[in-house]
Amino acid sequence: MEQITLPVLKSVSTWLTWLTFWFAILTAVIGWLAAQVRSETGRRADLRVATAEQDAAQASSDAATANVRAEELKSENLTTRERLVAAERSLESERTARLELERRIASRRLNASQIETLRQRLESQVLVDKKPVSVCVFPTTQTAEAAIFADDLAEALGRIGFTINRNTVHYGTPYHLHGVGILCSKDKYALARGYLFLGAFNDLKIAAEMLPPREVSHRPGDEHTSDVYIYNQSISLMVGDREAQ
Repeated sequence: MEQITLPVLKSVSTWLTWLTFWFAILTAVIGWLAAQVRSETGRRADLRVATAEQDAAQASSDAATANVRAEELKSENLTTRERLVAAERSLESERTARLELERRIASRRLNASQIETLRQRLESQVLVDKKPVSVCVFPTTQTAEAAIFADDLAEALGRIGFTINRNTVHYGTPYHLHGVGILCSKDKYALARGYLFLGAFNDLKIAAEMLPPREVSHRPGDEHTSDVYIYNQSISLMVGDREAQ
């Protein structure tokens, strides 16, 4: 068996020593790199955790802010709705007041339908003993509205066939009335006629009232109540303002 010489052994020993040295260096480098990798991985993990926590905190803050804003908007919306309701009520009150004012200052006028209703209700009262009944129509105030409505009534009743008298009737203390005051004698037929006028006016939504009746008059030498004495059958319509003053 051939023996390994000393120089060869020394050479092998030198190579082994260098291999061991470089292996140790390589191992140290690999260990250092592994440490760096672990350190970077841990740092990044910590960064991700910190970022996630920061994001969670920001989200929580944003949610809280959103909740606060939502409550503010809810309160603002409620206030806005209350203001809108109040405004609508105010507008409705103003509209109602305006319509009421317009109604109060508007002239009473008779339209064709109302005139026809008056004709149907009153044409049977036009004649007494073949003589036309006299109806006196006049305003009791100085307002143009009352005068215009008195003209309307006089024209409508004239068309029906009544004899129209426009002279003012003075009957005791002047009446301060609104609507139409109906004056007739205590004659039973005249009273019945007066209430027919009242019913017709009421059906037409015309404010009217019966005034205390006047005494029955007699012709000279006539000692009884006359059914044909035309004066006892006449009616006076006193036209006051539309509304009570």
